[in-house]
Amino acid sequence: MCSVFPTTGEESDRAKIPRWLASLPKPVGIMACYDIRGQQVLDACRATGLRVPDEVAVIGQHNDELLCELCDPPLSSVIPNARKVGFEAARLLEEAMQGGKAKAGTLRVEPIGVATRASSDLVAVEDAGLRTAMRFIRDHSAEGISVLDIATAAWMSRSLLERRFRAAIGRSVWDYVLRLRMQQAQQLLTKSSLGMVEIAERTGFGTAEHFSASCRRMTGSPPLELRKQATTK
Repeated sequence: MCSVFPTTGEESDRAKIPRWLASLPKPVGIMACYDIRGQQVLDACRATGLRVPDEVAVIGQHNDELLCELCDPPLSSVIPNARKVGFEAARLLEEAMQGGKAKAGTLRVEPIGVATRASSDLVAVEDAGLRTAMRFIRDHSAEGISVLDIATAAWMSRSLLERRFRAAIGRSVWDYVLRLRMQQAQQLLTKSSLGMVEIAERTGFGTAEHFSASCRRMTGSPPLELRKQATTK
């Protein structure tokens, strides 16, 4: 089932959001047309007592980082491939300046991905202890945490956490941490101009050398190659 909010483009639309949310079956996922509308949906959830993301998960679009981080809870958002858009615009301009004829139609540029924040970060496992562990990992993966830290946060022994993790997720706890760090690093590679040292520090890899080696091992490509691919694909 898919329900579309009946917007008129007027400021009065905002007052209608709580009633529309109340009419939807729960749990439900909301895709907002842009980040400000996503913020309005989160405001409506908080005003009406709807739990985010347990009852209502929300994702915006454009990934305005300041706005998304200031939302309560922080808003997940689709990351546009601004580099690719700029590349394609420059290419079309160059063709026009050389006498080429523009083709009618829409040029579609795929987004980079989704910046996952608390508004949609629902851990879909039945085991409450694992949910606690996975949320702890997502909140602290860049902080140099250990498996023992994760087990302590989930009120489990390390061996019990490892057994439950493998049974439910199919991989070790540390492998899950590394995969999450790499996802975050890839987002920074493709949506920012940060250097390798800063990306490594921000995502918990520590050094550019460690990040580069991990990137090659986990993705098959060095970091700069992944950045290049994101701007030309």
